[in-house]
Amino acid sequence: MTDGEGTGRGPGEGRAAPPDGGPGGSGADGRLVVRVSPRAAVARDGDALVVAQLDRSTLRRLEGTAAELWARLDGVAAVDDLVDASLRDHPGADPAAVREQVSAFVAQLVAEGLVERAERA
Repeated sequence: MTDGEGTGRGPGEGRAAPPDGGPGGSGADGRLVVRVSPRAAVARDGDALVVAQLDRSTLRRLEGTAAELWARLDGVAAVDDLVDASLRDHPGADPAAVREQVSAFVAQLVAEGLVERAERA
């Protein structure tokens, strides 16, 4: 899974702190539900998405699985649901690795202000 941020890092690598403040974790709680922030703008660039956090001038290019996950950030699906969907889309993927990458990706998006916590409808 790559987010195309231009650093060569995948979504699970880098600077995001866990949004739930949990000790030692590098990702989001599986029950966390998020939605796209109203302060985020999204544009399509071919198969990729370019996402901007307008208050902070954060810009991120999402490709492949990262773009697929972004499309599922609807304020209803929890991180666990995103993991399950990703495993359905990518049979044979290592479930533990997918869980780690998805939760770290969501935590990073929360830390950057591109998504925010949502109450499940």
